[in-house]
Amino acid sequence: MSKALAGCASYGAAFFSRLSGWQDRPPLANGQRELTALDIAQRVPVIAGHLREAGIGQNDVGLICLRDPIDTVLGFLAHWYLGASPLVLDFRQRAEERARMFQASGARLALVEANSPERDGFAHLDWSPEFLHAATPTLAPVSTAVAAPAMLLASSGTTGSPKIYAVDYDVMIAWGGIRDADLEMPLGLALCALPLQYVASIMLVLRNLLIGLPIRFHPVLTSQSDLIEAMLSHPVVHTALSPSVIRAMAADVGTRDVPLLENVRSLRSSGGPALPDDKIAAYRNLSSGYNMAFGSGLSGFVSVLAGEDVLLRPETSGRVHSGMHVDVVDPSGRVLPKGTEGALRIHTKTPSRLIAPTRPANEVLGDGWCMTGDVGMVDEDGFLTVLGRSMDMIVRGGISISATELESVIARLPGVKDVAVIGLDDLELGQEVAAAVVAPGIESAALRQYCISKISPDKRPRKFALVDRLPYSANGKLLRRKIDLSVFG
Repeated sequence: MSKALAGCASYGAAFFSRLSGWQDRPPLANGQRELTALDIAQRVPVIAGHLREAGIGQNDVGLICLRDPIDTVLGFLAHWYLGASPLVLDFRQRAEERARMFQASGARLALVEANSPERDGFAHLDWSPEFLHAATPTLAPVSTAVAAPAMLLASSGTTGSPKIYAVDYDVMIAWGGIRDADLEMPLGLALCALPLQYVASIMLVLRNLLIGLPIRFHPVLTSQSDLIEAMLSHPVVHTALSPSVIRAMAADVGTRDVPLLENVRSLRSSGGPALPDDKIAAYRNLSSGYNMAFGSGLSGFVSVLAGEDVLLRPETSGRVHSGMHVDVVDPSGRVLPKGTEGALRIHTKTPSRLIAPTRPANEVLGDGWCMTGDVGMVDEDGFLTVLGRSMDMIVRGGISISATELESVIARLPGVKDVAVIGLDDLELGQEVAAAVVAPGIESAALRQYCISKISPDKRPRKFALVDRLPYSANGKLLRRKIDLSVFG
């Protein structure tokens, strides 16, 4: 962790002090425009002035609901400039959803697109092109101690029920893994192709802004071939993508003797689980910098699978980070032996704070301990295997079954493109196991026979549905709850 940044009274002041030394270096760019450090230094105080006039002050919370990622980052930095806490939301959210987030976060104001129909029911400031006009700054960044967190995060996870976390400045620095050596001027750039409301993308942007690595934004809805071309055309050294996007990219490039994107030092898979074969394909054919992180909004990153571990232990979620401690516990809280499945109880020195109590209170245990809602196990070598969310566990006749584990088995059948396992209500057993499978050319009978040969009778699916596609969130998370149950008959 950086000693130079940790404990700063105002990160806004620290950041803009660093920014002044970059001058013409372009920290932010996309296909339409490019902003140098000088451009940012000129524009952010103007935006901060408009926010202050609209009612945002030190220690306040402000929502940001803007379409353009560069505008979003400028609005974010303007909150830092004032000593306020920004919360980035999906610009496509409906007004009633924004109003709920506004109330739950205790926000003072929302920065929204001008003339957007989704801005009723809460105080807002319309974004204006005038904010981007250079002007002589009349407002200095807050330099006194800031009690407000660096940012708020809103996560819907796999449930669709929003949670709001407060991330303090020192926690943000720790989560980003920023060391003093990183503060030297780095080479290359970071590519951001995920929406900024997601933890992986906002941490990618903030980490690289703080160390001075330029960031290029890529359209979120794009083909894997366009994404590969962008990574070949620019000196990309860091990026974070969803498992489904990385899987599509690996399939597009095929088997290679040398990884195509070897210049990418960190190709991070974040936002959901990945199959072992997909991890190996990404490591061998895309970049040996492929890595997969597991974490939560409460704990930050818990484990990472990287380097040779991708080839040796692809079925796992990697080694538990130093400084983190993971217990696997039964429903009574008793710690289970190594290699035993159970609920994950995690201790971290740098936890966030849950401020919107939409989850059970026992998830936040105090003293740095939290229950993430995940089920998994830790082996004798310190590798964590996440088997799924506790809400994705199926209880059939008293037997707990991991949907993710079964999906991994079924996905190994040649011809299976995608699979989701869910529990259907059953009067006798409580739940019955069902699988929705994308497998052109494969009959249900073949799926059933394969499962009989590979899965024990108490766990294997009894109902199958062949579908054209499965529902995913914008950041590539499988949404089992949105599967049409009528496909099972």
